[in-house]
Amino acid sequence: MGGSKTKHLYEHGRMQVSLSKTSHIPGETIFGQIQVQLEQNYPTKEVFIEVSGQEKVYFETHENKHTHIHKNKQDVFHQAITVQHLPDGVLPAG
Repeated sequence: MGGSKTKHLYEHGRMQVSLSKTSHIPGETIFGQIQVQLEQNYPTKEVFIEVSGQEKVYFETHENKHTHIHKNKQDVFHQAITVQHLPDGVLPAG
């Protein structure tokens, strides 16, 4: 993966998220990997990821000797996706 990598340490283990790119255009499929390494079993009924997207715009206009900066950002989506159901209620260590 050449885009971005994020590592997090938690009480029960660690997680790493790797994306193929750091930015995407609307409608583009996002490719990546999520690696979870648990030091002990973790009680849960499912594993899910939350994905959110934000658009950012920045540009400058010049009028006479004045520069006007235009910028904005807004959330465009937020979605939770179930990756795995765990009927036994435990995500095993490993």
